[in-house]
Amino acid sequence: RLRTVTGVQTCALPISDARMNQIIAAVRSTHARPNPRGGSPTQVAHGRIPPDPRPRHVNSTMPLELATRVIDASHPGPRVLITGGVHGDEFEPMVAIRRLAKAVSPDSLAGRLTLIPVVNEAAFARGTRAAEDNLDLARTCPGRMDGSVTERTAAALSTWIRRADYYIDLHTGGTRLAVWPLAGYMLHPDENVLQKQRAMARDFNLPVVWGTDYRLEGRSLSVARDARVPAIYCEFWGGGRCDPEGIEAYVRSEEHTSELQ
Repeated sequence: RLRTVTGVQTCALPISDARMNQIIAAVRSTHARPNPRGGSPTQVAHGRIPPDPRPRHVNSTMPLELATRVIDASHPGPRVLITGGVHGDEFEPMVAIRRLAKAVSPDSLAGRLTLIPVVNEAAFARGTRAAEDNLDLARTCPGRMDGSVTERTAAALSTWIRRADYYIDLHTGGTRLAVWPLAGYMLHPDENVLQKQRAMARDFNLPVVWGTDYRLEGRSLSVARDARVPAIYCEFWGGGRCDPEGIEAYVRSEEHTSELQ
């Protein structure tokens, strides 16, 4: 279900800024904040996160909708999808995408820009990497519409990926790890897709560009691979810090790559 306001569409009920800040603050106060170049053991933030006032259907078998912002430009162009929060404890992408959603106007774009700041809301609501079913969303794609909450989330995400012309999936190391900033892509057997992915990864302007085996399954990029959608994933530190450096780096890169042609 989409609601359109002056070229901007929203789907489902998004998490409010106040709610997002509550969850991030609760997790940050529970977890140790390591040096960015090393990980650290953590504790679960259960009991410190205020209950979510929005209706949720974690145990339902109904199809799951993702809170999405779709910006339709006045000029024709590609459909670009940017997602964050595939894991519920990776905060910098969530904040960066929400900031981009507020900053970008339809007049500054060509085509369609779709933003999903928090894909895995069930995990984010717990302040943990995975939801109640303990499945890793990044190993569950393409999912099932009638499965568990993570399987249904994977199915909904996969639908959006297949609609895109370009896909960018933003990550961090979560609360347990810190990952050196990088832009990665699958070594796609289709040369046309491969070259577009390499260009996307370079344009993201992170210190490392990383090509991985295209035969990996269960990932968001696996769905993009099968649909021949050029796609990259990015990492930027982590450790449950919600680091302003990571947020700013992602915002700068998003603003550039959202104009893909």
